[in-house]
Amino acid sequence: MPKLILLLSLIILPFVLFAQRKHDTMLVGQRDTGSFFFANEFAKRWNARHTVTFISQVEPLASQRLQRLVNGQGRLAILGAKDAFKMLANYPTLAVVSPLWKNRLYVLGRSSQIPPNFSGVVYFHPNASDFLQAKARFLQTTSNQAVWKPLQPLTLSNVLENLGSQELLIFYAPGGVLKSYPHLRQVKVATSVLEFYQKQAPWLLQEVLPAKTQLEQSRNILVQYPLLIARRDAEAKQMTQVLKLLYNEQVLQQLPLLQNVSLKIYQSLSNRYDLHAATKTLFSDWLKSKP
Repeated sequence: MPKLILLLSLIILPFVLFAQRKHDTMLVGQRDTGSFFFANEFAKRWNARHTVTFISQVEPLASQRLQRLVNGQGRLAILGAKDAFKMLANYPTLAVVSPLWKNRLYVLGRSSQIPPNFSGVVYFHPNASDFLQAKARFLQTTSNQAVWKPLQPLTLSNVLENLGSQELLIFYAPGGVLKSYPHLRQVKVATSVLEFYQKQAPWLLQEVLPAKTQLEQSRNILVQYPLLIARRDAEAKQMTQVLKLLYNEQVLQQLPLLQNVSLKIYQSLSNRYDLHAATKTLFSDWLKSKP
């Protein structure tokens, strides 16, 4: 009998301990978004290192993600750049922990130059619908005969594979898209169009895409960064651990979404948002350690 009791305890104890483990929640967008993918990948790496684990929970509405943080119903939330720019000022008890991956504006075609008197189709993804604010300015540099069509997100890969010579595609995505679709080119968009668009969408940042060959020229591109949000009073120790995991070299190699985040973005964010105390301390220390 004692052996049976011992055997049962060995079987049951792990389940009891697992049930008692505390979980923190990361609030994310829908399952087809980068935030959902990122949260699950982050949780795998965090949970392997910590007893207080993270789980992801879908909350489609950005405003509800923020309100749930305020109410203590989540530890972290991922917010898109546009939503963060428009909403965070209304939630003074929240702060930015870190920028996440870079989503860059892609304007793709079969050539880097828009054909003269272009009268084809311009497909635009829902995540780039704001570009319509610059549509008139963009058309001034191309043609007023172009037909603009919204793109269903699930058809993106099909359009990328089959984009014709009289078609353009506009969307936001992390870097590296062209490696998978070598038949496509990033279309040169006039600087005046990008500057006009950025004024209409001030959550966008402008960066320089360096030339890869002597035959190319560097060009300006527009990018936006989703943000990791927490309550201001979130424990500094835990937020520091989150940041150190995000910027761990091994994790950066495993998570392509984070490979193009740099400390330079910290300076842009610090002028735009209230940052968590742990973020200010850690990023400042990192910047001081740079030669």
